[in-house]
This record gives sequence, C-alpha cells and structure tokens, in this order.
Amino acid sequence: METNVIIQGDCLKVLKSMPQECIDLIYLDPPFFSKKNYDMPFNDKISVATFKDSTKAYEEMDVDTINKALNIKLIHTDNDFWKRNESGLLRYLAYMKDRLKECYRILKKTGSIYLHCDWHASHYLKIMMDEIFEYKNFRNEIIWHYKGRGMQKDRFQRKHDNLFLYSKSKKSTFNKEAMLVPLNPEHISRYNKKDEKGIYALIKNKKGDYSKIYLKKGIVMDDVWEIPFVHSKKEQLGYPTQKPEALLERIIKASSNEGDIVIDPFCGCGTTIDVATRLKRKFIGIDISHIACKVMKERLRKKNNINVPIIKTEYTIEDTNKMDWYEFQQWACGELLAVPGGKGADRGIDGEGEVKEKEKIIPFLVQSKKWKSNVGDDRVRAFKGSMDNKDTPYGIIIANNFSPQAIKQSEDFHENKKAVIHLITTEELLKKNFDVKKRTKWDIMAPDYVPWRKKDIELTKWTKGG
Repeated sequence: METNVIIQGDCLKVLKSMPQECIDLIYLDPPFFSKKNYDMPFNDKISVATFKDSTKAYEEMDVDTINKALNIKLIHTDNDFWKRNESGLLRYLAYMKDRLKECYRILKKTGSIYLHCDWHASHYLKIMMDEIFEYKNFRNEIIWHYKGRGMQKDRFQRKHDNLFLYSKSKKSTFNKEAMLVPLNPEHISRYNKKDEKGIYALIKNKKGDYSKIYLKKGIVMDDVWEIPFVHSKKEQLGYPTQKPEALLERIIKASSNEGDIVIDPFCGCGTTIDVATRLKRKFIGIDISHIACKVMKERLRKKNNINVPIIKTEYTIEDTNKMDWYEFQQWACGELLAVPGGKGADRGIDGEGEVKEKEKIIPFLVQSKKWKSNVGDDRVRAFKGSMDNKDTPYGIIIANNFSPQAIKQSEDFHENKKAVIHLITTEELLKKNFDVKKRTKWDIMAPDYVPWRKKDIELTKWTKGG
C-alpha cells in the first residue's frame, strides 16, 4: 500500500480499496451536519472553492438505503422529531456509518480513531461509534475548548468541539510520557527527600503507616484541551474549517509512533498530513475536492520541502450515477481543470476556469447535468445566455447524453462565431486518456493556489472583438 500520498476522491471508495488492519491512526473531521456551505478564495477572484457541509449532499438517498445502512426503523416511527428530520439527519448518519465501518476495518488492533464533531450530531455519532467500535473500546470524549467573539442572548456561548477517541482493542498505542503536564508547585514542595531511586515524600496512608512516594515527571493531561483557533498568519490558510496544528500534534503524538501510518479521510487543507510529516509519520490524505488536494500538495511543498503525488480515484459510470448532483459537479469540474461553484443560485454556471489566449486570460464556464434524459437545445441556448452575462465565448456542458438538436445548436453557435460550447458526455470524461486541453484545443490554465494569502489578481477581461 502506497503511503505519503494525497488521494482525490470519495473517501468511501478509497477506504474500501485498502487492505484490512493496515492503519495505525485515523483522524477524521467530516461534515458537521451544520447545514452550512463554506466558500473561500485562495488566490484570485475566479478561483473560489466551495467545501460542502450540507444535508443536501444526501438528499438522493432513499428510505430503504437509510434503513439498510443504519439497521433501524426509526424513519417509520410516528415520532414527530424523526418525521421532521428524516430528510437530513438520518441520511447524514447513514452517510457517516458507511465510512466509519470502513475505518474500523482498516484500523490495526493497536490502532486508534479520533472522530471530530460538534453539538449538531455528536450524540448520535457517539451511539454509532459504540456500535461499530464497541462500547468497551471507548477511551475518551475530548473537549476542545477555544475562545472567540460573539454574544448570545438566550443561551450559553458554544465554544467547543467534541473528539471521540476509540481504540480497536486493549492493546492500543497511547504514549503517556508525551502527554504529561507539570505538577502543581505546591504538590512538588512536599517531596523533600532523596535516595538512589529519586526524590520522594513520606505519605501517611489510611492505616497510619508512612510510605515512600516518588516524585513523578508529571500527570497525564485531562480530556479538556484549551487550544486556540488558528489565528497565526503563518499557519492560517483561509480554509473555513481549518484546525490548529497544535491540536493534531497532540493527537498524533499521543496515539502513534514514528513510522506509523496516519490517515485523514476528510483531509481538507492538509493539517493532519502536514503535522504527520513533521513528526516522522507516514500519511494518507483523502479529499473529494481537487481544490483541497492542490492546497495540500502546495502546503507540504512549501512547509516541508516535499513533492507529494496526487492520486486521482478512477470512477466508472456506475460510480457517477451514485453521486449526488453536488459530488458530480465537483468531480466534473476537477476533470476539466475548473473551480466548482457553490450550492446556491448559480444562474446556470457550475464552475469556472481560465483559458490563456496570447496575452489575455479569458474565463470559460462549466455546466454539469446529472440527468437520465437528454440535454436539449434549449439548455444550450440558456447556457449561451449565461456565457454572455459573463462576457466569455467559451463554455463546456457535461451530461450523460445530448439530443441531436443540442449538438446542432452547439455547432451553429460555433459556425456563426457566436460561441464555442463543447458538449462532453460523462462517458467520454471517464476515459483514462481524456485530456480537456486536447479535447477543446484551449490553452487551459490549471488553477494556482499559491501564495495562499496573495491579494486578488485583476485579470484582463475578454471583450468582444478584442
């Protein structure tokens, strides 16, 4: 199994491809069921990446799939709570259970897993973890407490996340010596005697006898961790859910040793694999977003001076059919070297890229349609309108099939020099040798995300006749 790699793809598919009991430590920071979308710019005004954290990602999961995944019948209950939440919460839990079961399978007997979550679903995930990893293997609920601005009128401020620590057996790795905190000075003052074994105090027990109690180096820290959010400009990447390096450093030091394999199935901007590298652990970072994978690669190159390969997961038509529309959009834009859009009103635009034409940088637009039926000429004309609004002649539509009328409309636009709209089928995009530059004959510029905090670049706009 290859390590020290970044893998772009759905973590479920990647985890299923891995051998049993091959991983020493798993840290996962999945979507929190917070119903939020996270948008952030990395470099220029076009390169805006959306990272999903929304119940909409699971909307296409039907009742039978949920029941099979969760092995429960709650969705059929008369309880109003489950009726109101069946379209979101239960689908989210089914999504998580599939992935947590694979985490259990790949974890070594001596391994540990940290599941990072918050109040939105932590209580449900704890029950699920008890079922998958067994209640007896629960080790800690770690409270990561942080400070921040904000005032609440009707409740206490929410200023902590939850991390559930489970092992796979009693033989799990836990480096106690690395987790010691200094003793209280008042406590140390009692130890005022010394022999060949060390410094000690005479402590009176319940029977009235005195025993030698030797001074320890410290005590193991408790399960409430005071670690600030990412505030340092040196560490801050602008990623909306970025976790501090100090948090991951503590986790990795506690539950792994040098040379062990650490995996993060929702790796985001790569904090886990960055810290793992520095602590001499092997790593595997997984994320469905090609934007995130690019950020990870550049982060490791800049901070650790290593060139880490990005391995793209190979998909089949069956895989794309199982994707929800947002995952399909992310995947399609990745194949086209475009930056995917968000989940809100997009006016027919699902992604944007850049074409270099002499000294000009011209945007091209992407629209992805996950339809079983053909995309017709009306959609091509509507897309042309979106392109006009963006002042660009270049566009690509991805769909399973196109009607003859749609193909004819695209050809007419091209012949009349009104627009160049490439119609690319999903099956064509799935081919191993697919190359968007060869297919379009455009000089497409791959998105660049470094330097990370560079100010927006004003790009030369394409103008008609220019």
